[in-house]
Parts: sequence; C-alpha cells; structure tokens
Amino acid sequence: MGKWQKIILHAVLALLFVALGFGGFMKLGAQRPRIKKKRPHSPLPLVEVIEAEKVSHMVRVHAYGNVKPAQEVQVVAEVSGRVTHVSPSLIEGGFVREGELLVRLDPRDYQIAVTLAKARIKEAESRILILEAESQQAREEWALEGGSQGIKPPPLVVKGPQLEAARAALEAARAQLQKALLDLERTELRAPFDGIVKEEQIGFGQYVSKGQSIATIYGIDVFHVLVGLEREELKWLKIPGFSGSGGLGSKAVVHASIGGKRVTWRGRVVRAGAHIDERTRLVPVIVEVAEPYAKTPPLAAGLFVEVEIMGPKLGQVVRIPRSALRPTDRVWVVGPDGTVFDRKVKVATTYGDVLVVVEGIQEGDLVVVSPLKVMTRGMKVRITERTINP
Repeated sequence: MGKWQKIILHAVLALLFVALGFGGFMKLGAQRPRIKKKRPHSPLPLVEVIEAEKVSHMVRVHAYGNVKPAQEVQVVAEVSGRVTHVSPSLIEGGFVREGELLVRLDPRDYQIAVTLAKARIKEAESRILILEAESQQAREEWALEGGSQGIKPPPLVVKGPQLEAARAALEAARAQLQKALLDLERTELRAPFDGIVKEEQIGFGQYVSKGQSIATIYGIDVFHVLVGLEREELKWLKIPGFSGSGGLGSKAVVHASIGGKRVTWRGRVVRAGAHIDERTRLVPVIVEVAEPYAKTPPLAAGLFVEVEIMGPKLGQVVRIPRSALRPTDRVWVVGPDGTVFDRKVKVATTYGDVLVVVEGIQEGDLVVVSPLKVMTRGMKVRITERTINP
C-alpha cells in the first residue's frame, strides 16, 4: 500500500470515528427527559390580624391638669398696731388649725378705748336717772298748780326732749363699747380654717396698718384639678350645671408620680369652667378631690397630674389597635377564603392606642392590624394572629 493510500485511509477512519461519536451524543441527548418550563408563583403577602371579640367597656376620659386649692384667702389686719406675738406656724409651708392665733397686736390702746366706752355708758345712765327724777318732780308740780284743769304739761316742762337726748347718748355709748370690744378682739388674728401658709409678710415688732396683709393661707380640706376636655368627650360625662343632668358629677381618679411613687386619689367632677379656652378650644372642667393631705406624699398644690374621668359602661363593643383603622374610618377584614375586603366602622371612643368600635365589626372577624403599602379588595393574603391588651 502506497503512502498516499495510508494517509487517505487514516483520514477516512478519523472521520468515521467523529461521525460515530457525534451520532452517539445525539442519541443520548434524544433519550434525556425534557424539563418542563414553569412560571414562578408570587408569594402571598403576610398580614397580622386579630380576632374580633364582643366585650363590655367602661368609658374613661383621660386628661391632664394642675392642682390648686379650693380655698385661698389673705389674712388682713382690721386694726393697726405693733406686732407683739407671731405664731411659730406662721411660716411658708406651715400647717395652721382653724382658730389658731397667728398674730397678736399691742392691745393697750384698744383696752383703754373699752374702758372709756364703759365710762360713757355709766355717765349716760346717770344722766338719764337725773332727768327722769326731774321729769317726775315737774309732773307733780304741774299737777298741784294746774292739773285740775285737765291740761297736759308741755314736753319741755317734764324734760321730754332732754330724756330722749340722754337715751340716744346712752345708745351711742353702748355702740362705742361694742366697737371698742370688736377692735380689741381684732388685735388677735386667727386662722380662718385648717390650712397651709402659702406666704407670710409679717415679723415680730413690726407696725401693721389697717388693711395690711399679713399672710396668705389655703385650705387643705378640698383641692381642685382644672382639666381641659374636647367637646366630643363631654357626651360621656355628668357635669353639674353643664351637661343638663342633675345629681352628682362623674367619678374621677387622679394620678401623680411623686418621688418615684405613683399615688392615686379619688375625686368627682363638680362643675365646668366659666368659658371655653379661646386658644385651645378646650372646655375647662373642675374635678374636686377631698382630703388631699390624707396620704403621704400629699396631693400638693401646683402639682401636674393625670386625671381619669369615668363614663358609662358600653356593651357589645370591639376593641382594636389604632393601627387597624384606615382612612375614612375603614378597616380591612380577611374572609374565610383568605381574601381581604374593607368595612366602614363607627368608633365610639379611644384610649391610648386602642379604639372602641360599636358598629362595623362582627364577632370572630379577622381584622388586619399590620400596615401594607398596597391592599385591594379581593386580594389574597396569609395571616398571622396577635392579641392586643385592652
């Protein structure tokens, strides 16, 4: 076999092997199972829901305000004089009892006035006795001289005008004595009620003029808390003289944190303020707290407190978190088939982050409480439940 024949034979064999390899590869490829193409599924949105439950709910209106005393007076001197005694209690923050002697002024001038008034009474009484005797004597002389003719003696003869003047002088002397005794009593300034000294403006040895203030005292029997309420909140409350309902006002609870301790006092709404605040448009309501100093620490004047006013008890309502409410007072509800739809609801009141719904939600409804950027009626969702603390 020649050289060129060998080359041609080798080329034919190489081509044959390549053809056989390619044929085998194609056969194997034809026998491999084909993978079907599928469109990927979009995951369903996950939402948080709560299961609606019908419950009873006590309406509570929350507000904040400042504490102030119901009684606050200035103790004013009604006579003048030098201070000879000052009570140890007459200091800022001092407790005083009703009738306690706070300040005594020098009484000597007024004691002298009492003595002089008593002397004038004695003088007037003596003058009347003399005139009465003279009048009696004049009547007897008139009877002896001309009484048989039936003519009454003239008033001047029987000392009539003089007696009237003497009796008037006696009444004036007695009035002067009463005035002197009253002025003497006023040299002692006493506490008008149980209270605390807010400020004092007097010192021992100081000369006090009539009408000068010596101290400011406020009572501790009753304190007031002035709170501002929205007009919509007033429909739940009883406010004597304002809401049209007679009897006692709504009960209230006053909370304050003092020295790291939360203290509570019971109170009651007693009246509304004189006018609505022009700046905030809130209605002022006054809550009265009795015996504010019965606890330690006390409900001190000027304290900023939280007030919880009790309203009526509502039955068959649903409580939902504020996050469940959508614009135009609607909520999303998940149906049995996993689709969502919206409902119009009526919110009666709120407290904190909880809404009290009286219409629009049924027992057992799954209400969506988590936010979603996009949600449409009929959209399918996955759910996870949670509860709220009402």
